[in-house]
Amino acid sequence: MQDLQVVVDRFMAGEIGSERLPLLAAEALAEGFDSPALRELAGLSRADVREARDLFVRAARELGAAIPDEDACPEDLVLYWASRMVDGSVGPAAGANCIVSHGEALGWPDRLSHLLGLASVWDDWPEGRDETERSMLAEARALLAEGLPTSPHPVLKRSTFGRRH
Repeated sequence: MQDLQVVVDRFMAGEIGSERLPLLAAEALAEGFDSPALRELAGLSRADVREARDLFVRAARELGAAIPDEDACPEDLVLYWASRMVDGSVGPAAGANCIVSHGEALGWPDRLSHLLGLASVWDDWPEGRDETERSMLAEARALLAEGLPTSPHPVLKRSTFGRRH
């Protein structure tokens, strides 16, 4: 099994399906990770996808992994996924899709609109994916360096990741 946080991030970004979680849990147990939810997850069949997701999140928390808080400010989630793209925890396309899922709440700043366009290009132009992924990573680095423009919406203020507004 890979680093636990990387597996959590890849699962939350949609790169790992719920049907794979029981096998990953069994691998984690074999490598010395242990928690009650992890043991229960390892015993599930591949068909128990709904229960597998909940157990995986619980096991990850029991083992100390950070779980993105979907109730956090959209800016915080955008920066979280950008950092995961840049550090290689999630692939550029999956990370970009996680980021653009918050575009509407943020009023579609230019950088997110550009990422949405890149995600579309990635889907439609398989032979250009390497170049598109490099552009996605450049946008993620720029998001981390420059942040997002301040939103005119009073509820969407910058905060520390994970805090609700």
